[in-house]
Amino acid sequence: MRQFLFRRHFVVFFAVFLACGGPASAEPINGNTLLEACSAPPEQGLSGFCIGYILGAWEGMNWGNFRVWMDAKPDATTDEINSTVQFSLNTCVPSEVQNEQIKDVVVQYLNEHPAIRHGGARSQVNLALTAAFPCVAP
Repeated sequence: MRQFLFRRHFVVFFAVFLACGGPASAEPINGNTLLEACSAPPEQGLSGFCIGYILGAWEGMNWGNFRVWMDAKPDATTDEINSTVQFSLNTCVPSEVQNEQIKDVVVQYLNEHPAIRHGGARSQVNLALTAAFPCVAP
């Protein structure tokens, strides 16, 4: 009897799951959407999305470049590759910069560049950080 009830509940759950599910799609985030999330009142709960997107975009760009340079320079040390990555992105964020400061830099950039906010947010994160923390050749 217990097995029958389990199967019946599973069938009902599966039917509801199929009825509610639609095709999943991912839409790229633009600068307007990111600024809206970062400017939302705390009670809306979007601050986690804001900081998560910014840091994820930044770390993703760094990791992608790191992988390319690691393959191109297999004998290089991690420090050498990290230096190369910074200069290839032309962005040298000091290690003492806090996550909230990175968010503030991106939000300020988005507020100051409304003409390009319709573009991809990921590239605007890079532009903001490059403008704020450009690399200076040693």
